[in-house]
Amino acid sequence: FQRMLEIKDLYPLAIWTYGLWANRYESQSQEWNSIFDDSKDMESLMYQYKNWQNYIEASFIYAWGQTMKFLWKFLKQIPRETIYISVKVESLVEKPEDIEQQLDTYLEIMWLDFVDEYKMHSPTVSKLWIQETYYHMQKIGEKGKVRYLWACNLNIYQLKILHKEFDSKTFEGLYNLECKANEDSGILQYCQE
Repeated sequence: FQRMLEIKDLYPLAIWTYGLWANRYESQSQEWNSIFDDSKDMESLMYQYKNWQNYIEASFIYAWGQTMKFLWKFLKQIPRETIYISVKVESLVEKPEDIEQQLDTYLEIMWLDFVDEYKMHSPTVSKLWIQETYYHMQKIGEKGKVRYLWACNLNIYQLKILHKEFDSKTFEGLYNLECKANEDSGILQYCQE
């Protein structure tokens, strides 16, 4: 992982990819993608990248996997060490092997050897206990396929479990001027402490 971006190097605004390369009806059909023009999406991605946005978050559930295929086109145009790539444990994890299989799917689709961050999108994606899911994510990290583990969409109780049992240091939570759920529940204060 020589010369890769570290968390401290990330620009405060991220490149979010939900809806990228999609007509927003991705949950209803897999057939629309054959006629979709991606030139504006690529132009937008390159604009963000050239304006210092160096953190990109994605999921293979976006646009039936087409977003990931599109990101491969983007990533091959830029030096790998200049972008921080985050992907998510998605869909329903039935058994521990599913966690690594999902990561391998990301790596294969985007032609990557590793991602910077593997994130538990929500505890609801797994039939395994939150600790067991994170434990298996940690084992994958030891294989060199992942640099960092994150979690998001946890409640305060789940967040404290991960921090205590795994010394988890990163959490992504909703923070905006209208929704104060993470502030009201104490998550924001806990993270600051």
